[in-house]
Amino acid sequence: MQILHLYSNISAIGFENFRIFKNHQQFSLKPLTLFTGPNGSGKSTLQKVLILLASGIKRIDGGFADLDRIRFPKEYLEITGDYYQNLNFDSESNRFKFSFNFKDELFGKITAVMEFAPAANGMVAATRKLQFYRNGELVAAFDKYTESNNVNENDSDEIYGWRLDPKHEKTSLKAFRENLILFKNKINYDDQLIIIDQKIRDNEALTHDEELLKKTFQDKGYAFNQFDPEEELNDRIEKYPELGTFVAHACSIVNTTNNRLYTPKENTINLPDSCFIDHHNILIDSPLVDMVMGEQDLLSVDESHEWYNIKKALFQVNITTKDEFINAHIDFEQDYFTFVSKQLPESFHHFPPNGETEPRSFESFFEEKRGYGYFIGHPFDDSDFPKSSPILKILTEFNLIDLGYSLDKNGKRGRVNTERIKQDREHASFLVNQLTRLPRMFSRHLYLLSGSFVFSLQNNTVKRHYLISDKNVVDSPFLDFGLKYLNGYKKAVKRGINFVNKWVKEFGIAESLTIKPIKVNDELIGVAYFLKSGDKEQSLNDYGKGINQLLFQMLRIVSADRDARIMMEEPEVNLHPAFQSKLADMFVAASRNLSVKLIIETHSEYLIRRLQCLTAYEDQLMHQISINYLYHPEKLPSGKNVVEQFNINSDGSLEGEFGPGFFDEATNWKVELMRNKQAQKN
Repeated sequence: MQILHLYSNISAIGFENFRIFKNHQQFSLKPLTLFTGPNGSGKSTLQKVLILLASGIKRIDGGFADLDRIRFPKEYLEITGDYYQNLNFDSESNRFKFSFNFKDELFGKITAVMEFAPAANGMVAATRKLQFYRNGELVAAFDKYTESNNVNENDSDEIYGWRLDPKHEKTSLKAFRENLILFKNKINYDDQLIIIDQKIRDNEALTHDEELLKKTFQDKGYAFNQFDPEEELNDRIEKYPELGTFVAHACSIVNTTNNRLYTPKENTINLPDSCFIDHHNILIDSPLVDMVMGEQDLLSVDESHEWYNIKKALFQVNITTKDEFINAHIDFEQDYFTFVSKQLPESFHHFPPNGETEPRSFESFFEEKRGYGYFIGHPFDDSDFPKSSPILKILTEFNLIDLGYSLDKNGKRGRVNTERIKQDREHASFLVNQLTRLPRMFSRHLYLLSGSFVFSLQNNTVKRHYLISDKNVVDSPFLDFGLKYLNGYKKAVKRGINFVNKWVKEFGIAESLTIKPIKVNDELIGVAYFLKSGDKEQSLNDYGKGINQLLFQMLRIVSADRDARIMMEEPEVNLHPAFQSKLADMFVAASRNLSVKLIIETHSEYLIRRLQCLTAYEDQLMHQISINYLYHPEKLPSGKNVVEQFNINSDGSLEGEFGPGFFDEATNWKVELMRNKQAQKN
């Protein structure tokens, strides 16, 4: 069972106001994703987007993608163009958008939308807005700001910082509070899993309740004590040194539904004990909460009780029941979170850090302001905290807030409670950690996605020798794979050469592939490829473009890492129809046996028809294949979308219909021939 790898769970990419697509279009990314349609309908647009994501996003040590910008690298300008060349041709706006669907462990299915503006004379797409949606509803929105809020599109985006978008602040903070509740529940879930796993590893007996929980977890697909966590951590750090602690694991659990490691909730700081309590979704603790929600029940005390004046104060603001207290306390927490968000622009310049600056941390900001207790209990002039909050009034009036220091009779600060101040800083750091959680999680998935792309563009070169001195992007698979083979990278190369040999046989080209060194004075300077059948060995150069292109694709596939996304440009070019059909079998085998994902731009009816047949033979393939048919936006038939996405049904049929001139083209000409033949008879 292979469990040692990381992958991005971004499942769809979309764009708006980008090249031919004025309106938003989205494409699902499945193990086999196909694009087809008339020439000029925009199929190459996705190719350009993927090249931009692969080459233009800065990948930062620690496992983050820079969310501030996408660059247009000079070496790819001939393919991608600059910012202005990628704007929709009829657009009145100078901004375009990218969207990404991913699954968040707390919020579930999320769509991240990045809005860009031009910078650096069109060589940079600078992010101006970052929004997150769940089921079509906005859950978080961030934007760039300046002190004057006067955005000059031609300025460098280095001068901007991030903040909660003021237009959507209330919505964002509502979702933020929900996130805190979900986080608390996830932490409890993780704790239970990890405790059981640790006890099993240490051969400790489980309690009755733990045995029941273990059975529940196993029914959900979790397997305990599957490996040594320390050995796994060392292996991961060795394989992914740039990710650092991102790959750390505290348990030895495998999710058997997908054969992947179970990852406990990512939390960059220890969860402070004071962060959450369990009183009916109340998150921020205070003595007042214990009084009202505890066993003594402040709301029921009589005039003789020492708490009576607090009860009287609550009744004066119409808080007479526990439900009314909970609702008022939730409003108070919302006010507090709003206040916290006001500090965001002053506390960091980029999130995640882009590696080019050392921004002032949110924790240091809270340290200077003396913490959570100071924020909600001390009336300083520059506070945005609403003084009208009834809960805040009662907390301060009856001195129910621990400020972290004592006050003398003149109101001056006395002895500082360093432990309380430390707790406040942890609390504040945790809150901003969660406030920016969705951008950070998205950044990590984008980091993995941008590093996963491999491009198998058309290779029109046919060479007898592949020399190290002549290496280029186009024919690098021949040279790279050949050098690894000759230098003895056995495990990966053996798997690759076995795959190639199987498929040169399946295509009936030869029995095996042979790779030979090219040396000068015992120095390896290149490689040469031969196809062997029986005793006959023939240089790959002696075959035509079709066979060379086919071998190029095979080597590109076997050279890619696990979970790589390989973009293939018209792989059927120069191939016989029977070979085009056989490509479908090879692509399914590659996805299944080599764990790569293929994004295929094609015009081949034979390739698609064969995929339909394979799905009819094995219906589980219906969940692995997505077909996208593109219409030209200016030639859109009535009732059709610019992008029609089809799945293949279990019986091999397509969910929808292709446009004219694809499956029906050959039939139409057959009918025309029959008409002509009949006319001649008459």
